[in-house]
Amino acid sequence: NLLGAKSSTTVTGSDNTVNVSQTGPAGSNGFDSTVAITGSSNTVGVTQSGTVDSKVNLATSGSNNTISITQGN
Repeated sequence: NLLGAKSSTTVTGSDNTVNVSQTGPAGSNGFDSTVAITGSSNTVGVTQSGTVDSKVNLATSGSNNTISITQGN
């Protein structure tokens, strides 16, 4: 892809886990992931894959959440 894979993570709190996986050629705009967490003991997983562009913009507040996002083809 022309723009590649981009990922940005902002965390306010403690004991948070964020995993971002971006694999594959994507499209001309690539993969883009923005994760903002306010709170503690959260687990976030983002998987972007395949041959199409994908964009994730996640903002969450609170504690003890588990969030999984999968995009691809």
